[in-house]
Amino acid sequence: MSVQSSIMDRISSIFSFGFGGQKPQQQQPQEITQSQKKSNKASENLSLKEKNQNKNINQANEIRQKSQDLIQIYRDTIQVWNDIKRCEHFHPLMRYESVKKRVHRLIMMFLNIYGNSENNSGVQCCYVQGLDSIAVVLYTQYLNYSKEFYVISMLKQIFTNFLKHFLDKETNNLSFKYPCILIQRLLSYYEPELYLHFKQIEFQHDMYLVCWVMTLFAHSIEIEKVVNIWTELFCERVEFLFYITLGILKQIKDKLLLLDLNSTLGIINNIQGLIDIDNVLLQAKIYMNKTPPSFIQSDFVFDAKRQMQNNAVDMLKQNEYFAQRWWELEYLDYRDDIEVCLVSADEIINVQNPNWKKNKLFIDVREDFSGFYGLHMKGSYYMDGSSEEGDTEFHIYAEFLQLFQETQLETVIVIIGERDQIGHEFAQNIIKETSGQLTQVCVLKGGIDAICLEQPKLMRKGGIKGKSETSKDFITQYERFIKKAKQSKQLQASQKTFN
Repeated sequence: MSVQSSIMDRISSIFSFGFGGQKPQQQQPQEITQSQKKSNKASENLSLKEKNQNKNINQANEIRQKSQDLIQIYRDTIQVWNDIKRCEHFHPLMRYESVKKRVHRLIMMFLNIYGNSENNSGVQCCYVQGLDSIAVVLYTQYLNYSKEFYVISMLKQIFTNFLKHFLDKETNNLSFKYPCILIQRLLSYYEPELYLHFKQIEFQHDMYLVCWVMTLFAHSIEIEKVVNIWTELFCERVEFLFYITLGILKQIKDKLLLLDLNSTLGIINNIQGLIDIDNVLLQAKIYMNKTPPSFIQSDFVFDAKRQMQNNAVDMLKQNEYFAQRWWELEYLDYRDDIEVCLVSADEIINVQNPNWKKNKLFIDVREDFSGFYGLHMKGSYYMDGSSEEGDTEFHIYAEFLQLFQETQLETVIVIIGERDQIGHEFAQNIIKETSGQLTQVCVLKGGIDAICLEQPKLMRKGGIKGKSETSKDFITQYERFIKKAKQSKQLQASQKTFN
């Protein structure tokens, strides 16, 4: 019994005082509870203080934002009213003060509904000059149906589908650098004579393009004709604006070629009564169907310089894919020194189509003939890209291309260059040498490198045996063609005279 009792005492002592065999110190529950309360209270006070500070900051930001919004609304109100007053010549109704106030109210309602980031449409709209002219056209049309409120939703659709493409995404400022570059290129392709004339008189395309595009031509053409344009425009993409512009310029081309800078400004900003809208729209559709999509970039406000300074671009250049496709990171489409259209290799060379070579003439303009002889595209011709205006061989090149295009109608001339000389200067000079008679000249984006990567099976070495072993052999071929073409023209002229 004594042994059992001693064992039980030992066990009870372990459970009573812990496995260490020592009696634990008694805790001070009252003191710990008080310290915890103090700590919790201090943290609560700190948290409350931070919440109050955050609340004050948020309230200050809200007040600041509301103040800015009120200031902007005030500015918009004044700007809209001043712009509407300039629309009196649009329609007889706009001479009435009450009508002006209605149009003003509709625009301000549009800005109030869609002019903040919290609207449910997902698109934040803003006021830009030109929206007033558009609103006037819409008001005069919906007034007959007593549905003036439709103007608000239509303004939103027009802003979203057309106008916003010409606004900087960060500042909402107008940006027309690329659209002006694009119109110049399209003119050099379709109407090179007018392109050269505008260069000669130093006419800049932003002198009219902003007004035409940002009002959807509402400020330059009678309302009845504007409605006809919009009927077609609203069924197409925003690029159709450029084709309409080309159609208008083509229709008044003969008048423009006779004018100096001041006279050109006078007529181009007042084209009412000078154009046939049906023919303009028909020509615009022809341009749209003929123009390769790669001629036009989708981002009209892209800042190439800012993008080039981005560190991410430097990292991409080290990537194997972009190292080979250098042209994709040099943003050639946004360079204002390139005045001719740029076309992509996969678009101009479609080997899936057995007739892809039809109506195309590929001209390799690399300066070194040994590079051409070493590797070139099968079926391409060589012209020395270093030749300049005044050189005998350059004159031969120009005459050959012009006569070739006259005998082979609708021929697209594709200039193939390289990274150091992409070929745009040669193309621009050759257009000038022919006095604008050479149409549909474009430059292959990426030049010979693009063909090597995209269509390596089309590459070959050497020349045509017995015909083009040297650059002079090509000159000889061109001269022979010119001689035969001239003889053919003389024969045709004599036959017409005889008949």
